[in-house]
Amino acid sequence: MDEPLQDHTEQDHMENLQLLSQLAREYHQKSTELEAFLKDLEPRRVCGQLILRSEMTTNNFRIAQQALFNEISSKGSQATLRSAAMALCRCFDEMRILFNAMAAEGEKEKG
Repeated sequence: MDEPLQDHTEQDHMENLQLLSQLAREYHQKSTELEAFLKDLEPRRVCGQLILRSEMTTNNFRIAQQALFNEISSKGSQATLRSAAMALCRCFDEMRILFNAMAAEGEKEKG
């Protein structure tokens, strides 16, 4: 049977909001950086760079995923669990940014 959810304090909610805000800022920064990087890149190299970056992000996602599951199974601390969850969120954001860039690149090639 699952353990009951623990009560969350106002401070827990504030920390969660701060983490979400941090993730949003990081998402915007990474998106802007990738856009600038691609703008300066030779068009024939864009697809290869996007694939390489997506492979690195997927690897990072799998590492964070494994760390999270290890912490859950060993009943890790809240700080460690939160850190692993943040890493997963960051990787997910990077995958989304890369997906959008690949989709935009595909549209350029059509047009």
